[in-house]
This record gives sequence, structure tokens and C-alpha cells, in this order.
Amino acid sequence: MSLHEARVAAGLSQSELAARSGVSRQMIGAIEAGRHLPRVDAAMALAGTLGLDVTDLFSVTSETVDILSGKSLSQGELVRSSRVGNVEVTAPARVGAEGWDVADSLSTEEGLRRLGAGSDGIVIAGCEPGLELLERLLRETGSRAVAVTASTRKSVEVLAGGRAHAAVVHGRDTVTPEFPVDRFHLASWRVGLAAPDDRRPHWWKA
Repeated sequence: MSLHEARVAAGLSQSELAARSGVSRQMIGAIEAGRHLPRVDAAMALAGTLGLDVTDLFSVTSETVDILSGKSLSQGELVRSSRVGNVEVTAPARVGAEGWDVADSLSTEEGLRRLGAGSDGIVIAGCEPGLELLERLLRETGSRAVAVTASTRKSVEVLAGGRAHAAVVHGRDTVTPEFPVDRFHLASWRVGLAAPDDRRPHWWKA
């Protein structure tokens, strides 16, 4: 449960929670926006005020990992990030021929430093062109959604490793029974073929 969800469930405003727990309203706003993780004393005060265990609100992994490889990040990497359960996962911020992503986090010696606001969003792996568009649309709403391109097999591996919320899969024999599959039509794409004008009409049908 996030701090925002717990506060709303308790019927408290940010100011009321701040006054009761002895922390600043600005800190609560920063925590709820995903820009700040509190020190242990502040985390315990907030959890105690809300009648929750501190781990219910602030379970943080000691390591941030790349979604596809599961490996730790090198210092100084600009990435897109979100959280899957208690794991902070990242994907490279693509620049140039690979795409134009807006980096929202920086890997530092102290850990992942988030750049700007945004709540954690869905993390999906799969071989589907529409996922990149989905990520961009969700990010426009303030969600730190992350979509990574991977084969069906790799996507299921990522899902099994706890580094994604879902995997887009193709075919019916590539998914293990532990993951139920909902199948639906996601998108249609109309394309055009450019070719020299000396080709006979409809040459491509052959």
C-alpha cells in the first residue's frame, strides 16, 4: 500500500498527517509523488500514525535492477524506472536511432535518484509495437509506466523473475501454466509499400 492510499483510507489530509506524525507536509507530498524516501524515524512515525507496519509502506530493495537482464546498474546511467512489488526496475533511456525517451531516474552511488514527479506505473515486457505508445500515453498522465521490447520467451522469464507486472505473449505453447493468459486484439496497423514505378501492379501479392 502506498502512503497516498493509506492516508486517504485513514481520511487524513496531507497537513493532518504531517501534524500528527511530526513531519513536514512538503515531505509527505514528495513521498506520495515518488520523489523522496523518508529516513527510518520519519517512516516509522508515518506508519505508526496510520496504524500500519513500516514495511507495509516503505519496503525498499537494496538493489535496483535492469528489467531485462536482472543485473545491477552502473553508476551514472540515465533510465526509465518504476516499481514491481518491492523491486525498483529500470530500462535504458533510448536516444537517437533507438528512440527518444525521457529519462526519469539517474543511477548514483547512493542508489537510484528520481528526476521529477510521477507515480509508479505498470511495467510490461513483450514484442508489441503498441507498448511503446502505451508507455508514452501513460507517462503523459504522470505514470512511470515502462515498456520493454523482448521476445515472448524473454518476457515470460522477466515476469517469472518478478521484474514486470505482465508479459505480452504470442503463440499458445510458450507460456508456463503458472501464468494465465488473457487474449485480445490490441491494435491494427495499416502500412504502405514504396517501390520503383516500373513494377507491375500488385507485384507484391506474389
